[in-house]
Amino acid sequence: MGKKTSTTGTPVFFGISKDRNAMECEATTVAASAENDSQGAFTITPGQKLPSSGESSDSNMGEPEPEFEFQTARKRRKHMMMIPTSAFGPGSSLQAMVNGIKKQLAKVANIINQPKIERLNDAEGQSVTHVIFEVGTQDQVTSALAYGIGHRTTDDQQEDTYFQEYTTSLIEAQQSRIVHLNAMAWNTKADDVYAAMAVYGAITKVTMGHNATKSMATGKVLFAKSSSVDQMKAEGATSIVIGRDTGTVAYLGKEPLLIDRTLTMKLANLPTWYQPIDVYELLSQIKAPEAERSYHSITMPVNPRTNRYRPEAFVYFANKAQWERARGCKFTFENKASVWVTPDTRTCHTCGSPEHLQQACPVAIKRREILNAKHANTAAKQKPTKATHKVVFVPDSQPTATLRGSASQQSSNTVTSQLSYRDATAQKGKQSIKRVTSATPNKANYSDAPSNK
Repeated sequence: MGKKTSTTGTPVFFGISKDRNAMECEATTVAASAENDSQGAFTITPGQKLPSSGESSDSNMGEPEPEFEFQTARKRRKHMMMIPTSAFGPGSSLQAMVNGIKKQLAKVANIINQPKIERLNDAEGQSVTHVIFEVGTQDQVTSALAYGIGHRTTDDQQEDTYFQEYTTSLIEAQQSRIVHLNAMAWNTKADDVYAAMAVYGAITKVTMGHNATKSMATGKVLFAKSSSVDQMKAEGATSIVIGRDTGTVAYLGKEPLLIDRTLTMKLANLPTWYQPIDVYELLSQIKAPEAERSYHSITMPVNPRTNRYRPEAFVYFANKAQWERARGCKFTFENKASVWVTPDTRTCHTCGSPEHLQQACPVAIKRREILNAKHANTAAKQKPTKATHKVVFVPDSQPTATLRGSASQQSSNTVTSQLSYRDATAQKGKQSIKRVTSATPNKANYSDAPSNK
């Protein structure tokens, strides 16, 4: 392991025994005393254990270790402030207004991150656009509250608008008007969510996002009044129809809508043309008590290659009563019936049957045969054709001279034939191949003889 020198100058070597847990170091020579240093002195004797990394080699080894007090780390407190934009006039550009306010605020406070634009309710209950800033300390907030930003009114008068503190009560009031949606199709637009949620009241803002895997879309809807959220709670809204798709309500204000994952079931063997809106109408036929749905929410997986819904749906339930009512229902279609299976049961991606997979599916086999026949017919129509070339032969025995006269006389003095390019190259050794253009009136054809020009 190393080399240590004794007080007498005699080198002493130590070796580690085979027992690594014991870590016993045996001296191969006589015992030696280690040098005294500032950390303390100790004596090494044959068979003595060296102090481990967790033990102290000081003389005060009997003292207890100090006790540490562990505290939970909390997030940094954010110091926020806001200012309304309604006082700056309707003709002002929002981005130019934000840049002007930011430039003036930077003189008295340190701005952290980018400002946010949100619509908050004023004292009269009307929604007003505010610009929210985050500054460094609470002292900067206090000093900025007394700082007004001047602007011109409609009467061409000078007026100052002052900052306001973005308090916790305002944040809670903001959260009470927000509804969170998830499990939507990845290509869902904000306009689709706006149209679906507008039945509950005036909407201030819709923000779209995606989940961690980018496979589904999420949305956040901010209503103008909290009464819209209260209406959704009274109706027991847990699933919203958005176009042909459905969205799952995750939060109504600050209240989360919980589901029991152990009660999730898969509705398999659905028609191939079924979409989430069809499953929504299908499950709505299950009888349930008033003001209570027969299920919590539904999702249908999408085939990433064809961008079509698979004929199966995952159904989520909030309690055991919903699960028992849905489990006892069986839906019959034209030529097949639905089947309730566990979520981990593998089904056919083509017809949705749990009895076989896609490789043995008769519908998938028939589709592949039709596709292969279509490709074979297309390949047969695209076979290349052999091209022919028109050439004119002039025998070598015939003297070459400049031909004059009409076009009919010139054509009678030439021997023409229609041959393929392969036959022409075979006779190249006996006859010279010359391409002669068609003659025009009052113009002569030129042979290999040199021109008089």
